[in-house]
Amino acid sequence: MITLISVRRMLLFCALIALSIPAFSQWTRCDGPYGGAIKTLFVDGANLFAGTDGDGLFVSQNAITWSHSNAGLNALSVYAMARGDAYLFAATENGVFRSSDGGGTWSAASSGITYHVLATIAFGGGVLYTGGKNDVYYSTDYGSSWTASTSIV
Repeated sequence: MITLISVRRMLLFCALIALSIPAFSQWTRCDGPYGGAIKTLFVDGANLFAGTDGDGLFVSQNAITWSHSNAGLNALSVYAMARGDAYLFAATENGVFRSSDGGGTWSAASSGITYHVLATIAFGGGVLYTGGKNDVYYSTDYGSSWTASTSIV
């Protein structure tokens, strides 16, 4: 027979168990990358990229040791990143940059973009999108050419 005392003991037991389990995830501070405020974090496979405002792009595989990933990247401020099939893309203060080797080297991919300080980039349905101050552009050829969107209300 279940009594009021046994119900209270059961509730107390459950409360003790619940209190012993951390309610929130545990965060660990990692050092670096140093060189500017981090504007974006992007995970691509085993690589963690950090785009900074002032020192370009960093890459790490453990969030402890970092190295620059700036070869060919003609920008020190990286605001966003995206993956589109075989390419990585970075939206920067100097337009869009594309990498076909996982961020080892970068090349400009901004033909057709008139405003080059780009705050965001995304890929979906075979279309790459980027945008900055009042402008949105799209590319259907992985950034080789861009078209300004005219249907934004």
